[in-house]
Amino acid sequence: MNNNVSFANHCVTQSGGWLPMMPLGQSLALGDFGQQQGLAFEVLGNIRDLSLVQPVNAVDPVSLGDQWCWSDGVAVNYRGLASEADNIDSQWQKQVLGFNGPGSFAFHGRQPQAQWLLNWAEFAPDITLKLTQSVFNFREVMVITAVATVEQWGLVVADSTEAELVVLNQDSSDWSGLSHHSAQLSQSRGLSESVLGCEQPAYFFKAKKLILSQTKQDQLLQQLLLQPNSPTGPQLSHWLSAGLMNRLQPHELNLNTCLETFDWADVTLADFN
Repeated sequence: MNNNVSFANHCVTQSGGWLPMMPLGQSLALGDFGQQQGLAFEVLGNIRDLSLVQPVNAVDPVSLGDQWCWSDGVAVNYRGLASEADNIDSQWQKQVLGFNGPGSFAFHGRQPQAQWLLNWAEFAPDITLKLTQSVFNFREVMVITAVATVEQWGLVVADSTEAELVVLNQDSSDWSGLSHHSAQLSQSRGLSESVLGCEQPAYFFKAKKLILSQTKQDQLLQQLLLQPNSPTGPQLSHWLSAGLMNRLQPHELNLNTCLETFDWADVTLADFN
């Protein structure tokens, strides 16, 4: 099991639906298109490079609040001033974090802000043609429609029940010390990820994915169920779970039929599980 699943779940439910990039520091831009790879999104290009008929419009960055702060299965076992044994100024803060087990995490990010594409409906037919027919032949592709960033952040994720983190910083609050520019790792064990005081942006996104139109889905389902010797039982379950997209025949798709064949839907965390 990926140790970042709990973090990703909390991110989506507590941020208003924002999906985290994996790794968080991997840059992302509005209009990027690509494919899902486990919990990660692999960027393959940007729709602005497809010579679209309609320009791609976006809103200026909008603040999403002062901070994003989430944790699960993490306890502050000690918080107080550092000592001489820590080899640092005695006015610094020391925190000792304990973790319940694999996937337990703590995250803090400062000054989140976001941008959205504003005219998806205007250019969606154009990118459908170009991504599925005239430039590329994608059957699985996602397009980034909104990007959020935090400029300073910290993330720690446990890999075992013995995980522990000792961090030194100049911030006295529980989790914001993880993102403070002064944060220093003093000791750690059993962690799969530990990023402290990072001043490079962390990226989060919303996206749309290519799907079959409802008309085409109904048509393919009828063909599957009404054909002679139609599949039943495990064979039918296989086709339905694999997706009817796999039943599209190459000769059925051309520039005239692709807009009737494909549509777009919002990406959710389930698409990465």
